Amino acid sequence: MPCPAPQAYTEQLPEGTSQQDLLRMAAAADAFELQRAMAACLTQLAGLPVEQLEWATITGAFTLPDGVAGHDSSNQLRQQAQARLQQELGDLELTLQDEAKRQQLERLPHAALLALLQDERTRVASEGTAVAAVALWAAAQEAAGSSVALEQRQQLAGSIRMVQLPSLYLSTVLPGVQWLEGVLTAQHIHAFTAAQSVPDDDRGLFVSSVLINIAADGSDRWHTWVEAGPRPMSVRDGVQFDLHVPAAELSSCFADNRPGRWASPTIMFGGYRLGLAAKAEDRKIDVALSLAGLGTGRQPTSGPGALLYEAAWIEVAAGCMVDGAIKLEKKEIGLWTDSLSWLDFFGKELDMSAGWDPQRLAPFLHDGKLTLRLNVTSLRSPRAAE
Repeated sequence: MPCPAPQAYTEQLPEGTSQQDLLRMAAAADAFELQRAMAACLTQLAGLPVEQLEWATITGAFTLPDGVAGHDSSNQLRQQAQARLQQELGDLELTLQDEAKRQQLERLPHAALLALLQDERTRVASEGTAVAAVALWAAAQEAAGSSVALEQRQQLAGSIRMVQLPSLYLSTVLPGVQWLEGVLTAQHIHAFTAAQSVPDDDRGLFVSSVLINIAADGSDRWHTWVEAGPRPMSVRDGVQFDLHVPAAELSSCFADNRPGRWASPTIMFGGYRLGLAAKAEDRKIDVALSLAGLGTGRQPTSGPGALLYEAAWIEVAAGCMVDGAIKLEKKEIGLWTDSLSWLDFFGKELDMSAGWDPQRLAPFLHDGKLTLRLNVTSLRSPRAAE
């Protein structure tokens, strides 16, 4: 391997050496077995304030060659990099809802993503978000032409706190999560569901006695899967949708007795992709909430067995702009994946089946639009949903 700079043979590093050159010089020094020179490069990087670490340095700290990664100064650099990683992406709800941050997460090396999921400081509104983060990352690797090895998927799965997943998510979404294919079986999922009914203090005994046969497939993972407590709560503990439907479009639909449909952008939250939709049909306005499990294959939504795919039970505050003020009504809604759950926003107030009366719509308009709002205030916890 060619040496990128003669200074890699010494401990005297010139001022102004870039962070990327320091990483390359450390790897080259290790290849030439120049341990003191390698340590000097890493020590200089590890001594930088966390805020000054470049993103390429942060990700590079998790992909150092084995000889470099095992050095004390490398461990210090990695701790610095993990602190910065936590600052940037540590709230997974905010990360997945922000396109730029989501792309940062999708480009992480496997070791960096694993470190983020194993970090006790990483925050979520629901553990399903951790599953979704891996799903988005794995999809990005495949889109870039790189497959994710089974061993890597097993390591990532070992960082998910399975018993903290909502019970409906465990039974209806987790079996269809594509990156977990070949990693988890139905037997695993039954075990996670059973563990949710065991008191927290007894789960270690539950694994060692009741689950001893299947826990042997990776006992180091079972501690996280079954015994780990909930992660810290995200600062984003709910999401809000606003859907604006132009009054002119509504009037046209009603006047001509033709259907119309409108939808909000979807938002990632709690491991799901949620959206708000409205339709004008049969001289009525109906509003619905859509839900899809992130990273899953499509599941049946109609016909025999469709009820088996209910995936979430959530609390929402739903309403619309009336005379310039949002009127919200709290509701609890059971949702199915890849389907629409219709909400009663208006009751019979906007039922115009007897004839189009534009004056009845007027109180619900604001700035020439029908404004609908939905606040998802919580995803039900495993015990609360039962």
